[in-house]
Amino acid sequence: MSGWPKNKSWEKYINDRTEEFAEYLWPKWDPVNRKWEGAAADKMHEATKAELEICVRELHQQDILQAFPNTHAASRLSPKNHLWHYRVEDFIGYDDTGIAHPPQEYGYDTATATRPFSNIVRYDPDQNADDIWEVFCDLNGSKVKGTFQFKLTFQRPRPYTATMILGVDGVKHHTATRHIHTGGHPAFPSGHCLQGLLISGGLIHQQAERLGLGAVNVDAIMQYGVDFGDRRVFAGVHYPTDNIASWVNAVLLSGELFDDNKATQARIKHAIRTHSRVYKVINRHYRDIDVLKPAVAYMDKHI
Repeated sequence: MSGWPKNKSWEKYINDRTEEFAEYLWPKWDPVNRKWEGAAADKMHEATKAELEICVRELHQQDILQAFPNTHAASRLSPKNHLWHYRVEDFIGYDDTGIAHPPQEYGYDTATATRPFSNIVRYDPDQNADDIWEVFCDLNGSKVKGTFQFKLTFQRPRPYTATMILGVDGVKHHTATRHIHTGGHPAFPSGHCLQGLLISGGLIHQQAERLGLGAVNVDAIMQYGVDFGDRRVFAGVHYPTDNIASWVNAVLLSGELFDDNKATQARIKHAIRTHSRVYKVINRHYRDIDVLKPAVAYMDKHI
């Protein structure tokens, strides 16, 4: 992986994406003048209500978290549904060595919840915690973690808050336990969605260099990366447009972070377009709603 971003180029990247997001997806918050800025502010309430209603109809009413993911692999481990995976992914309970201890009340297998992303073995049993941890630390420690400042700039309320303000019924909200990633910080963009795609892209990049691409289960790994972000929408803690922002970040950042940037970018785009249930919902239902058309146009430009 490359050493990007440098300070100046990173600052420019953040500024450029901030202006784009505020125009097409969600306005930025001006804490001094206490107002929302950007073209997206004009229809923010109407657009958010439309998103929530679509999520209720197309995802929550269908109890999507009870469905089983398409893992693209004949795993040696018993299959688990999206809710199980989401609870593993939403759980946080690390000791001072960085090891996560799963909550016993859910009966999580130690093999799939000992470190971040280690439940990927339910998609590809040939993955191992050491490879995942190496990629996670490299990306999260120096690069992906920096995107958290977007959340502070955009201050988007979580869907479970917006439903009360906008009067939308039927949104299902799930968290893991008392120890969770989804805390009091804002929704936009989805950190899990970005991490899932870049970690999966990083694993493929790392293993292809060592073993050859033919020995890597690309479909299973990228399905996991897509589902990692999709499940946040399934669980009612993110909006689909939060994922659009993260998809764009994943595509653009992968063009700078990996030596095989074009190949990794192509894999991420392909995975989103072909494997993501959230992408299919956006593609099918957002195009006919005027207040959501700018978000679709932005997605189409980059994905």
